[in-house]
Amino acid sequence: MTVSDGSNLLITVTPLDALGNPTTLQAVPTWNSSNTSILNPTVAADGLSATGIAQATGSVTITVTPQAPDTAAPGSVAIDVVAGQAVTLQLTVTVQPTPAS
Repeated sequence: MTVSDGSNLLITVTPLDALGNPTTLQAVPTWNSSNTSILNPTVAADGLSATGIAQATGSVTITVTPQAPDTAAPGSVAIDVVAGQAVTLQLTVTVQPTPAS
């Protein structure tokens, strides 16, 4: 998934059983960001969602790991954060020395 820097993200977890049907977890899963300077999610109390702002460009992987007694495999998502489109122009004025004549 690719997003622009400054994007406000909502990441959700949906536990699924062996047949792909939604189910529940018995314990709150743990979340990990491979690079918290790019995205440091704030996790909800139930552990099933998190929000965060993409703060810098680069790649980050968010991994959610179930805790005992749950035996589901961890889930992860790779996110590439790219620079957003220009929204303003910055102008700089520099005084140059007068050329010698």
